[in-house]
Amino acid sequence: VFNLIFSIIGSLMFIVIVPIALFYFLKDYEKIINSLQKLVPFRYRNHVVNFSHLLESSLGSYIRGVALIMACVALIATILLMFAGIDYALLFGVIIGIMDIIPFIGPFIGAIPVVIFALSISWNKVILVVITLAILQVIEGNFLQPFIIGRNVDIHPLLIMILMMLAGSFFGLMGVFFAIPVFLVMRTFIYYFRDLK
Repeated sequence: VFNLIFSIIGSLMFIVIVPIALFYFLKDYEKIINSLQKLVPFRYRNHVVNFSHLLESSLGSYIRGVALIMACVALIATILLMFAGIDYALLFGVIIGIMDIIPFIGPFIGAIPVVIFALSISWNKVILVVITLAILQVIEGNFLQPFIIGRNVDIHPLLIMILMMLAGSFFGLMGVFFAIPVFLVMRTFIYYFRDLK
């Protein structure tokens, strides 16, 4: 019971602290960046600034791609659930879209509320919802994820799938979550020093 209470308190603190920390980070972004730059020796400072700009552009494109996928998933889920005759389709669609930030299992976590809601109606609705979510997963996994992310960060869709499979095999869920950002950091680093050379 104590472990559960501490776990809930820790989660609530995390939920409260992260937005506050993000607010202060965005508010004092320039000051923080300038302070970090002063920590770098002067002879390397120019390289660090140039590399950070390239990295910001690359990771920014990836984040925009993820946000676009979440919006598309929310929209498609809403439309499919409306066709399936589920009430509150927009609410469930938005939940599924938000949960899509977690690779692979996110849509399944987001689908739990709509499945529970369908259970309160009938088993036919549950089957209809499961089929709808399976269609959504196919659309996202085979079209949205590879093509939107691939186009935004200039990576071939096949390479994205291979990276995610390898990262998932070696590092589990965290590997899948960080596979593309880590790859982008490494690629930017290699490109920068290749051009510098």
